Amino acid sequence: MHWFVGFGPDDAIKVVRWLNEYAVDLAEISGGSYESPAMQGSPESASTREREAYFIDFARDIVAAARMPVMVTGGIRRRAVTEAALTAEDGRPGVAIVGIGRALAYDPDLPAKWLHGELAVELPSVSFKKKALNNVASMALAKLQLRRMGDGLSPKSTASPLFTLVAEQIRTKMRSKEYRRWLAQRER
Repeated sequence: MHWFVGFGPDDAIKVVRWLNEYAVDLAEISGGSYESPAMQGSPESASTREREAYFIDFARDIVAAARMPVMVTGGIRRRAVTEAALTAEDGRPGVAIVGIGRALAYDPDLPAKWLHGELAVELPSVSFKKKALNNVASMALAKLQLRRMGDGLSPKSTASPLFTLVAEQIRTKMRSKEYRRWLAQRER
């Protein structure tokens, strides 16, 4: 795996050990956020994509060094994967919390469905040639789902990645313009 932004494994463990001296509520292991993605696109190997919990091995190393709870996110969409991440494996501890945000954007009832049996959320496949473009289109699709739910609508499973990406870029440009205008008025 490439470390684009943030810490590599050794540095991250050092930082967690420093943080052990403070009242830290949670350490989250992920590939960044929608605003600042560290992982451009999907994981590189097919086996990691199949596994879903892209960062679980790294998170287990962090758990071993941390005094605070550790959360892992990254492509998790199945109950069995969630349970495995929470469970010790090969003498290595499991994490305390599992993030399933993207899966919830497509199926907000997922935890309730998990209570009644195994279910995997099918996330839309984005297949542009550029990995970074896949990443921003995937994020735009997830944001669309979250906005729809915020407006009281159901997630939309058939949204076009290209259309959604273009619309999200326009929306972001307009919001940035509004924000700059607001800042300018505030400084007066």
